[in-house]
Amino acid sequence: MAFPSFVSDGDGGGAIKINGKLIPVTADGPGSYSNGELRIRTRVLDDEGDAGLQMQEMIVVGPRMKDEFGFWGYTTCPAGGA
Repeated sequence: MAFPSFVSDGDGGGAIKINGKLIPVTADGPGSYSNGELRIRTRVLDDEGDAGLQMQEMIVVGPRMKDEFGFWGYTTCPAGGA
């Protein structure tokens, strides 16, 4: 099992890759995305890595899950991104 990867397009769409499956999601609000019962929340943290990348937290709650899963990683923006 690999850690999930998440990408958003800044226009209300995005996708998460979980266990090798790519799942499209739609923005529900700032840092909040969903697809059916799958819910994802993201927030930027006040830390950065050695390469200067901003740290971000992602919380994932899947259908019928009793617990949520949290991940920390680093975020990048394409050239010209915010």
